[in-house]
Order: sequence, then structure tokens, then C-alpha cells
Amino acid sequence: YNAIKTNPELRIKTLPMVLGSFLHISILEPEKVDDKFIVVDARTRNTNRYKDMAQENPDKDCLLIREYDNMMACVKRVKGNSEVRELLNGVTEEPNVGEMFGINFKCKADFFNKERGLVVDIKTTSDINGFKYSCNKYFYNSQAYIYTQLFGVENFKFIAIDKNTKDI
Repeated sequence: YNAIKTNPELRIKTLPMVLGSFLHISILEPEKVDDKFIVVDARTRNTNRYKDMAQENPDKDCLLIREYDNMMACVKRVKGNSEVRELLNGVTEEPNVGEMFGINFKCKADFFNKERGLVVDIKTTSDINGFKYSCNKYFYNSQAYIYTQLFGVENFKFIAIDKNTKDI
């Protein structure tokens, strides 16, 4: 754990992680998209074009054009949903630190609305119907508890979007 913590280059970025990061940044900090991502007009990651672009841009994550189009459709769906849009009010990317049970925690809320006592976290999934199982598998209940305690709020909402169907 300490080796990965002190050497970020050792962290493995899976495609779902890259796509989730792209969605987050596109919604929360759209001005940073061009600094963090590059879109490659290629059909697969095995093409020379893709490999060359990835090598020429080592500080950026590469997306295939079809992945970019798909994720932008997800962004449009999230921003176009009136019920979701109502939750996306407040401070974005709000960090917090604190101690619970003698353990130091740090977190960053996607959206923090102090007046409403609400923290919102955006998640991507490849199966919206199976998202409840992902919640158990990845201990999202623990995330919700930690965030509500550190931010001093009672309400925590997940916004999950299916990357395939665009269902929210």
C-alpha cells in the first residue's frame, strides 16, 4: 500500500476507472477535460495511431472516439435529468479529512450542499440493475457513512449511471 501511495505511477488504471474519471471531470470540472484526456480517432487500442497518441501524451488518459461519444452521452443524460440536476447543487470536489475510531480518513465529495445537509457521489456502472450488488461488493455503505460523519450531514445520495443503457 505505501509503495503505491508514494509512487502513483505504480497504480494500474483500468478502463472502467478511466471512463468513470472522465465522467466525473466532464460533469464536475469540464474545464480540466483537455488537460487530463485525449481522444483518439481509432477503432481499438491495438492500432498504431492509438499507441502513438498514448506514447506522445503520457500524462493524459486516452479514450477511443466511441468511448468518448458514449461517455458524453452519459454526461448529457445526467445533466439533462431534472431530478438529478436538482441534486447537483453545491460545492464540487469538496475535500474533507477527519478521524473516526482512531483512524484518519480523507474524502472528497462530488457535490456538497451544506444548506441541504447533503453529499452526492456519482458512480458509473455497466449494469444499473446490478448496482446494488456493487454497493455491497465495494462497501459503498461505508463510504456513505464516512462522508456523512466527516461532512456533518444526514443525507447522502449516489447517482449511478449505466454506461451502456444510460439509465440513471
